[in-house]
Amino acid sequence: LTVPELPLTANGKVDTRALPEPDAARPRIHTKYAPPRNEVEEKLIAIWKQVIGLERIGIHDNFFELGGDSILSIQVIARANQAGLHLTPQQLFLHQTVSELAGVAGTSLAVEAEQGDVAGPAPLTPIQKWFFEQDLPEPHHYNQSVLIEIGPALNLRLLEMIAERLMAHHDALRLRFEREGSGWRQAGIPSGGPAPVSRIDLSGVAAGEQMGALAAKAAGLQASLNLARGPIARFALFEFGGSRPNQLLILIHHLAVDGVSWRILLEDFETAYTQLSRGENIAPGRKTTSFRQWAERLLERGRAPELRDELEFWLHAQSDFSPLPLDYPNGENTVASTREVVVTLSREETRAILHEVPAVYRTQINDALLAALAGSFRRWTGRPSLLLDLEGHGRDALENVDVSRTVGWFTTIFPVLLNAGAMENPGELLKSIKEQLRRVPNRGIGYGLLRYAAGDDKIAARLRSLPQPEVIFNYLGQFAADPGDSRTAAPADAMGPLRSPRGRRRHLIEIVGSIASERLQLSWFYSENIHRRETVESLAGQF
Repeated sequence: LTVPELPLTANGKVDTRALPEPDAARPRIHTKYAPPRNEVEEKLIAIWKQVIGLERIGIHDNFFELGGDSILSIQVIARANQAGLHLTPQQLFLHQTVSELAGVAGTSLAVEAEQGDVAGPAPLTPIQKWFFEQDLPEPHHYNQSVLIEIGPALNLRLLEMIAERLMAHHDALRLRFEREGSGWRQAGIPSGGPAPVSRIDLSGVAAGEQMGALAAKAAGLQASLNLARGPIARFALFEFGGSRPNQLLILIHHLAVDGVSWRILLEDFETAYTQLSRGENIAPGRKTTSFRQWAERLLERGRAPELRDELEFWLHAQSDFSPLPLDYPNGENTVASTREVVVTLSREETRAILHEVPAVYRTQINDALLAALAGSFRRWTGRPSLLLDLEGHGRDALENVDVSRTVGWFTTIFPVLLNAGAMENPGELLKSIKEQLRRVPNRGIGYGLLRYAAGDDKIAARLRSLPQPEVIFNYLGQFAADPGDSRTAAPADAMGPLRSPRGRRRHLIEIVGSIASERLQLSWFYSENIHRRETVESLAGQF
């Protein structure tokens, strides 16, 4: 954005507060703008605009310099395939401009997915086995949820129709889990029957007490799922009466949903509501590869002989471990004792991380976040290395499948050893961490396969015997980049506890990052039985 002159303070310095907001149409990148030249490039430009949220994108602009990340790449692939441009996540990582991507569009195999009910037994995936390995006291209470402010036009009957269609279309919402000896098994049930929808009338509750009443009701719903008999998902419509907007709570057990799945579900929900509002039938579109087929293919890859070549890397990855400093060494790390510290960057700082840093250092946002993490933990612990678990979306683990619009839990979790050395220069630290992350084979997918899907008890035992990380990091990507997305999220504490308070936490510190309303936010979860709030606030501030 060009201004005629810089505003100055009385002391003659630049008055940054008086500067206008930067132009969101196009970030400060080094590539000269070039318009699309053909229909394929026009389609891809339109998709990138929707997903990234920028108004002016050229065919030579780099996806990651524009603020794209691996999670947004899944949305790009989903919309491209819906538009008839067959692409894979791997192609977007190899061809990072519209010009290059248009040249390979249609060269990937079009995946034929099962379009009817997908029911029956399915193998557990590595992340599902990771969950059951924890042997939680109440495994049925481990959910993800959204609570959305909605208008009165969404009545109970419309909600039931939409929920039934979502349950029929997304097979993972119909999974069931039962103990089998010392382990668990899963199977999908056929669609049909009423959806798990409830209407809760709070109009008789005083206005100032309604959110408290909602939270109490939500807490009961969160604890009500049943892994063996179902349901593993619920929809609850809270009506407040008068002119006050209603709230819609959707809760799903984590075994059947992840962060990318929520984008799919909410988009399908809005599409179905729009269609019903117009008097049309709900048309959810074609299915992508089923979660069952994905699980079967993942098991095949886990037993491939070449996967053993990664074992030495993973054994070495966890070789350097030092426990974190503890404020209360004898404290119990329970879910009930979980507390949260939140840090948020400004829009200007967030834009810099999304657009300026990648253009200079050829990095992605995760590189910058993990470099900052390594530096902040080094200052706290006095040690150069940090062993942490890193979460990935996992949907790029297999070739010749398309799960860009499949609901399920696809997450990968794998250990990473970050070494910040003695580097104080942020640029040098960033480049070093970037190179360390690039040495992780196949984006970390092999670790979970070797530990949970290789069918080799000796390998699994060796990996289990290694020191386990006490820190976990998960970047969830950008939310509400689409200017047409008008959903308004309600306060998170109104949803009730997502996990059973009786459970034990797997890690001492959990960091979850995301970008919403153009601002990067990181939540630091810890146990007040282990660490003082001041300790975590200092660490988050260093970050």
